[in-house]
Amino acid sequence: MVLRVDLIFSYWVIVWFIVYSIGVTTYSPKFVIIIALLENIYSGIMLRTANVQTIMSLMVLILLKLTILFVLRNDKIRAIDIFVSVILFIIYVIWVHMNNETVLGYYKKIQRSLNNNDNNTPLVHILSGMFGKS
Repeated sequence: MVLRVDLIFSYWVIVWFIVYSIGVTTYSPKFVIIIALLENIYSGIMLRTANVQTIMSLMVLILLKLTILFVLRNDKIRAIDIFVSVILFIIYVIWVHMNNETVLGYYKKIQRSLNNNDNNTPLVHILSGMFGKS
């Protein structure tokens, strides 16, 4: 079973970047993108095993975040941006709990899926389908 996109904070951050880019909000996601990038790098280092789709997915996520950082390179990280990042994370935590999960529990599910090469994370699942593996 593929893990739910709405319970993975990285996808929330990417949506925030899109909303910021089209001018719906003035709060820059640069701070939280940096945190998400560091988390993706850490997660990649912590993998015990990985198949091609897992490695490609991590590379895509890292490259996506690096691209976003490049686009945001001239943005200053303001205190309000950090505050909004914290508020968004609190909303995310509430959302996860409303869906009978915990942030740490869901993170462990993601790590287990990546370590077991289950292809259950959304991006790995999509790449698996593209390359004919399930």
